[in-house]
Amino acid sequence: MTIQPINISYTCRSVLECTSRCLKLNDTCQAFLFDLKKSKCLLGSYVITSGTPRNINEHVFCIQQSGISTQATTQTTAQTTSTAQTPTQTTQGLKGCRSNFTYSTNTSTCLWFSGDPGKSASYAHRDLAALNCQAKGAHLVTTKTLAKLKYLEATYDTIFWVGLRYDSTSQVYVWDEDGSSLTIETHNNIFSSSSYQPSSSECVYYTTFYLIDETSCDNDSTYICEHQPI
Repeated sequence: MTIQPINISYTCRSVLECTSRCLKLNDTCQAFLFDLKKSKCLLGSYVITSGTPRNINEHVFCIQQSGISTQATTQTTAQTTSTAQTPTQTTQGLKGCRSNFTYSTNTSTCLWFSGDPGKSASYAHRDLAALNCQAKGAHLVTTKTLAKLKYLEATYDTIFWVGLRYDSTSQVYVWDEDGSSLTIETHNNIFSSSSYQPSSSECVYYTTFYLIDETSCDNDSTYICEHQPI
């Protein structure tokens, strides 16, 4: 599986930055290939479902109405299957969720996704996404466990902003939900980077394969708002 290129490529630090480049071209770019090792982003018009061999570091993504879909993975991870169960949810309000939020028994929280199927996906830079969640009485989703990341991946199948940001003053990552610091143990379990301090960017997003990573706060992405039942 590969893409039909449109002869536009960039050097990007992350999948999210590559996604932002593609989205700025509107309908011209409907897919992209990202090389993790070379940090190369190749834009395309559509996905080609052929047996064309790809480099083991290359990943193919497709722009969908509901967000960014991972169309292919590396040979190493292709055999990995998610252990997350199909989301079990209740109707709105039964568990004290705010308007348009849905209660999930998997997370025991109320969730709202900006790219829900059936409506045009809403993309925003990190600060705007956080403000939108605050206006809803919520915060950007907290992802402190690998199990929760697997559930969110299985449910939404796209990249999204995470409610975690690096505080350059205190020099620690801080969760939006409660202001607590990211522990070394949690960092080692869910962060793709081995360094606790970011190389340049202060914002965090869910990338692929149950990992989060840093990226520019100015990039656009879908996002998940979350709040405890009230």
